[in-house]
Parts: sequence; structure tokens; C-alpha cells
Amino acid sequence: MKKLEDMTSVEKAAALIVAIGPDAAGEIYKHLDKETIIRLTSEVAKIRSMSPEDKEDLIGEFILEIRKNRTASYGGEEFAKNTLLEAFGADKAEAILSKVESMDLEEKLKFLHDADPKILNGILENEHPQTTALILSQIKPAKAGEIIKLFTKERAKETAVRLAKMNKVSPEAIYGIIKIIKKKYDDIIEKNIELEAGGVSRLAMIMNHIDMTAEAKIISHLETVLPKEAQELRDKIYSFDNIALLTNKEIRLLIDELNNDSLIATALKGAGDDIRFKILRNMSNNRATDVINDMNRMGAIRMSEINSARCEIVEVMKSLNDNGSIIIRKKDEEYIE
Repeated sequence: MKKLEDMTSVEKAAALIVAIGPDAAGEIYKHLDKETIIRLTSEVAKIRSMSPEDKEDLIGEFILEIRKNRTASYGGEEFAKNTLLEAFGADKAEAILSKVESMDLEEKLKFLHDADPKILNGILENEHPQTTALILSQIKPAKAGEIIKLFTKERAKETAVRLAKMNKVSPEAIYGIIKIIKKKYDDIIEKNIELEAGGVSRLAMIMNHIDMTAEAKIISHLETVLPKEAQELRDKIYSFDNIALLTNKEIRLLIDELNNDSLIATALKGAGDDIRFKILRNMSNNRATDVINDMNRMGAIRMSEINSARCEIVEVMKSLNDNGSIIIRKKDEEYIE
């Protein structure tokens, strides 16, 4: 028999028919149309053998799918349990259901391993310390370490003590707690997505596709009604990269206004060749040489310093744009000098 992950849905259905036996399968066949029965029977005929392990895995996956879709037509999880009882008897059915619980728990644990540490920390802050300890005990050590780094000292100590004292916990208890945490996590993610649908970031993306005249009117209006958001929008629309679109004359005006070669040298560290060339070619040879020497003398510097220098230059650039000395251009917009 093929591996479960390599099977088509029809092949899995046929294998399930074989796994549960003729009596239970007969009950399922009563609810199927003639064409489906023929397709299933054709696939059933191809199955030569099936190990006990394959049977358990197949039925386990079947029950997990039912749990995900509790509106299933013929009774959902209860129907699955009754089918197991009919096909295997009480003891074997209980063993398979126990394995399903384990598979379901593994799926929930995968969520914890992939979860954003900051969001998870925000949820755990409002949980009992014992719950926090239990959740961390189920996460990979590296991920648990990331989350604990976000704790206050007192909370980290309390959690460490409870982790050290923790005894074995039943899968049912773990499953129940993880289920609650996952629900809270999903709710937060959903709200974040809703928030990202609008806001300043979204408006900035839209503004990049409208002409400068309309953009100026929108920003002017926002400055009247929402000054904080207007400033945030300007920061997102205008960046250091806009320098590459300035004319040579505008670059010279910007350089003269800055009158700070050390600031320029810092801002040019790690900048693209187009921006470096644009600025340096509009300086005198001596001044350009001084800036290049400054850059070389600096060696490695923090990105925060570079960003700070670039922000200063962008502010000057925006000021020149506002008074009409230069025009901050957009990549996709046509300009005639």
C-alpha cells in the first residue's frame, strides 16, 4: 500500500473502507451514490494488504479531519467513534482514539513551535504562572529561551521555579491548555490582519501610485485633521532612496544646505552605487575626496548611526521640497525639466 501522504483522496477513502471491515463499510456504502461506490470498489480491489500500523494511521487521520469539520453530514466525531467500535471492538477502538489524541496534540504543539514569541509572550503575561511554565515546557528550548528573554526578572524567576518543580502532566491537560492559547493567538493574528488592511502604511502604498499634486493635497489635509499621522505618512513616502531621482542641480542645492561632510559620509556608508555616485559627482573633487576618506576612516559603524544620518538628510530634503527648491520625485512618474 502507498504511503498515506502519497495517496489521493479516493485512495484514502478506499483504504479506509478496507481498514474498518465489511460490516462497518456496508453502513457507509448505504449513504453513497452508485458512481462513488464503483470508484471506491475499483480502488479497494487494488489494495493487496494493509499493516495494523497503516490502519491506525489512516483511521487517525480520518478522525482528525472530522474534528476539523464538525459539521460533517453523518454525525461527526461520534459517528467515527461508533464506526471504530463496530469495526474493532471497545479495546482496539480505545487504543486508536488514544493515538488520535496524540496526533492531535502534536499538531497543536507545532503551532507553539511556529508561533511569534512576542505575541505568545503577550498572551502568557495574562495567564497563571503555572500555565506559562506548562506552555514553555512543551516548546523547543530555543523558542522558550526567546520568550523568557521578554519576561521581567521576577516573572522569569517564578517561571523557572515552576518549570523545575513540574511533574508529569496528562496529555488531556496539555491539550486543553494549548487549545485555549491557540484560540487567543488566532484571535490576535486575525485582529492584526484587520488592522493591516488600512492605516498609514497602507495609505503610503496607495500614495506611491498617485501624482504629486494629489499627494500634496492629501498630506495638507491630513496635517490639519491628523497631524501625527500626516508626519508618519511623510516619513514613509519620502526616504533616502529618493535622492537617486533628484536632478544634479537639486543634489547640489541639497549638499549646500547640509554643509556637513561628516553627516554625508555616514549616510553614504552601505548606500547603493547610484546614490553614492549622484552625490559625489556633484561635489568638488577635493570635497568628494574628503567624504570618501571620511567613509574609509570610519570603518564599521552601527546601522542606527547610518539611519540617523540618513533621516537628517531626508528632513532637509523634505524642507527643500516644501519650499519649492527641489521636487522629490517618484520612480514611475514622468517629469519634464
